[in-house]
Amino acid sequence: MPKQPRKESLSDHSAFRIPTSDFNNPVLFVGAGPGDPELITVKGQKALKEADVVIYAGSLVPEELLQWTRGGIRKISSASMHLEEIITEIQTAYADGKR
Repeated sequence: MPKQPRKESLSDHSAFRIPTSDFNNPVLFVGAGPGDPELITVKGQKALKEADVVIYAGSLVPEELLQWTRGGIRKISSASMHLEEIITEIQTAYADGKR
């Protein structure tokens, strides 16, 4: 009997699934939406819960959104940083195996 083609579902679309990666410590960019901690997406919440380092736009993102992070992780406000400094922080965290 021939195999039936699989029906496409909402979870097949990138907006509804968590992407897989061959990297153990991918660099993720999470949008804060309108900034209300109760409106963060489930994917954003999961990314913050699993992060070892969080760089956030302190001038735009309320610190209440950091409630989803684990204790003891590195949280860096990029509000007073230059782009080169932010990139260096990302490169260092990546090289150290941080997520």
